[in-house]
Amino acid sequence: MRVTYEAAASFEPSTTSGSATVLERSAVIDLDAIRHNVRQFVAIASPANVMAVVKADAYGHGAVQVARAALEAGARWLGVAHISEALALRAAGIDAPMLAWLHTTQSNFQAAVAAGVDVGISGWELDAVVAAAREQERPARIHLKVDTGLGRNGSTIAQWDKVVSQAMEYQDEGSCAWWASSRTWPWPTNPPSRDR
Repeated sequence: MRVTYEAAASFEPSTTSGSATVLERSAVIDLDAIRHNVRQFVAIASPANVMAVVKADAYGHGAVQVARAALEAGARWLGVAHISEALALRAAGIDAPMLAWLHTTQSNFQAAVAAGVDVGISGWELDAVVAAAREQERPARIHLKVDTGLGRNGSTIAQWDKVVSQAMEYQDEGSCAWWASSRTWPWPTNPPSRDR
């Protein structure tokens, strides 16, 4: 199945060719190609589960349709940056395991816990997530995040032991990290990060 997104420039009138409008640009989203690619990842990663990341409206491809295609092709998890993105997928009827990992002080941890959305924890969010879980009398599923040098919202190494200790009484699904570089080894800007 192919879905076409089209957009005309707002400052330029569209032209017509016969009865069809000619638009400045369009993007064709091939959901069959997405399914094919996800199947390839699933085969390579087996027996591990694959998480399809659909943040930012699946990078402009349409989060709901891409999430459904990825799940049909064997992805077991969905990843989003923000809780609001996860809640939109839940509202669309998608009940697959989901992880949201970037938060602000305005993030709705209550809604995440209520919707069964796993939450990435750098450290500062833990108290708010625990409070939401306690208020709802249900466990919060958390994933501890460590900063390996990229500076992208993870616990520092200096804070790691404290974050882990604080989280020990709660369910911990795992940990994740954003590597400082995937191109250069060893990483010249932060050589110790490979050992973290």
